[in-house]
Amino acid sequence: MAKDSRPSASAPAPDTDLSAAVRWAGLFIILLGMSMATSRLLSTGPLSSANDRSRWCTVWSLAEKGTYQIDEARQKPGWDTIDLVKHNDHFYSTKPPLLPWIVTQMYKVLKLATGWTLDTHLLTVTRILLFLINILPMTVALVLWRGMIAEKYRDPFAQLYAMTLLSCGTMLSPFLAVFNNHTVAATSVMIGIWAVDRIHREVNGKWEFLLAGAAFAFGVCNELPSAALVGLVFLLLWSQVPRSMWGMMIAGFLVPIGLFFWTNYAATGGLRPFYSYYGTEKYNFIHEGVPSYWMDPKGIDTNRDGFWTYLLHCTVGHHGWFSLTPAFLWTMLVFCVPKFRDSENEKSRWPFLIAAVSFIVFAFYLLKTENYNYGGVSVALRWMQWLAPAWVLVMIPAIEVLGRNRFGRIFTLLTLALSVVSAWCPSDGPWRPSSLLTFMERAGWVDYSDPRLALPRPVHSWIYTIPDGMQADPEYWIELTTDSPTQGPETLRVSDGGPAGSAGMPLRRIEFVWNNGTHRETILINRGSFLAGKPMEECVVEGAETGRSRRDAIRLMTGLPSPSQYWGSAVRYLRTAVQRDAIRSLQAYGYVQEKSASGAPLRHYTRNVWFSEQVPFGVLQMEIQIRATSGSMPHAVQKFWVTRVGKMNPKDQ
Repeated sequence: MAKDSRPSASAPAPDTDLSAAVRWAGLFIILLGMSMATSRLLSTGPLSSANDRSRWCTVWSLAEKGTYQIDEARQKPGWDTIDLVKHNDHFYSTKPPLLPWIVTQMYKVLKLATGWTLDTHLLTVTRILLFLINILPMTVALVLWRGMIAEKYRDPFAQLYAMTLLSCGTMLSPFLAVFNNHTVAATSVMIGIWAVDRIHREVNGKWEFLLAGAAFAFGVCNELPSAALVGLVFLLLWSQVPRSMWGMMIAGFLVPIGLFFWTNYAATGGLRPFYSYYGTEKYNFIHEGVPSYWMDPKGIDTNRDGFWTYLLHCTVGHHGWFSLTPAFLWTMLVFCVPKFRDSENEKSRWPFLIAAVSFIVFAFYLLKTENYNYGGVSVALRWMQWLAPAWVLVMIPAIEVLGRNRFGRIFTLLTLALSVVSAWCPSDGPWRPSSLLTFMERAGWVDYSDPRLALPRPVHSWIYTIPDGMQADPEYWIELTTDSPTQGPETLRVSDGGPAGSAGMPLRRIEFVWNNGTHRETILINRGSFLAGKPMEECVVEGAETGRSRRDAIRLMTGLPSPSQYWGSAVRYLRTAVQRDAIRSLQAYGYVQEKSASGAPLRHYTRNVWFSEQVPFGVLQMEIQIRATSGSMPHAVQKFWVTRVGKMNPKDQ
């Protein structure tokens, strides 16, 4: 740690007016930064991410049902989450339970005082709680650090630079608007560092030891890798503080750690947190026909990058520690160049300690090759953000030196401006791709999108399969229901009409019955051409028994104003009325433009279909969307969903 930097009796007295002006400017910067964070909080939805929802599900379950099981909470509209495990046939959040437990106690007090609940006043309640656990503690920590920095460093430019970066220039800022562990851990570490600085400056009183132990321990409870920092700090203090004070520090340390294991045991029945079971059956399960997300992760979670690519993007790439916060380059200058390491007033061990911890944490995550997903869909390497304030503290000696000349100030201010812009773009929270990732994807440099699903064969109809056999199958039928915009609920029953004789052509009748017989028609299909993926013009057979013109029959089979091929989109699991378990389906779409006599587009039609061979004719659900232009919102939507079937076929292999 650092030696006492208070000026000696012979040292020139500091400019009192300047010091006061810098102090007030620092407080204004803190107020401005936290006001911006509050504004972001007021514009961000509380359930915008599976990460948030996982924690809010635990809070709701604890407060309303007295359990850590989130089975009921995740059934609430908009509350379901992928960040869950299945344990003893119940669902639990993957997040450590201590922080949700603390928020639950705060929520109970708020509920008692106001009558507001997460069900009746979701936005108000969540915003108040997030302000209390994120923004208010961070404001306190920043005020404490403003005083600490002013005592350690006299240069006004360096002080204000550091406070600006701390208040609104790191990628920690976006997380102040959401329910997460990173801001809580960062605040705890900041308070712990401030308490250790007080201890080192030989400020009398035992409470600094108690506070240091409790703050660092709570940081570990929220970011396990911060244990590396705690261990090194305690090791350095061992030879510097009286043994009589260690009891206070250990007492402070044991309180959060004890609460962590107590809440974890209450949630899991053991001491091992649920997130440590990643890759096991607790994460990889199938519930009511739907596999967990982690059995087949999507997008950036698919772990496509190798070691060197991952290292590149974690440092100077789309999630780069330095590319997203360029000001951290000055911290590296302090780490690597001895003359920047010690200011005139301060000879600190913090650079060595923070450099060691940063290397340990970074190496830890680089070695977890099964988790190469950059922390999922978020604006930054969120598992490193708790270290951001410490990196700002370390860089101050370099800012002091560089700020003494014009070019140094220009370069440092440029990196500060870029860091602030990066921290506030996008402005609606952290659960978005980083601005750099968006740019790289648009430029075609990286692509984390999932490949579009290819259907097993070409399909030109919303009907996916046609039965076979020497006679009509009375159980091969399906009933679809729709809410007609003009006539209310309507049903469409599609059934097997049996084979039809023809010279060498495997024909099949398909019967369509609307509303229990109010309208009935039969279409003849060449089954061989249909299953070979031929266009409907080659599949629909002209003949009197079709009951309509061949053109209308083709239009009915295609499901669009003119023939179109259907293209695969993705695998989806649909819950239907025909069975309890969800059914695996292949989502596909067909698209056509209807044009006027002059050739100008009139309407744009899109039919989305969910195919599954588990039901007759292979269609689970479909919808038609009509737009005025290709990019506009649909002005008409009609959806059909399966309500009854004659029989279920074996699951798709």
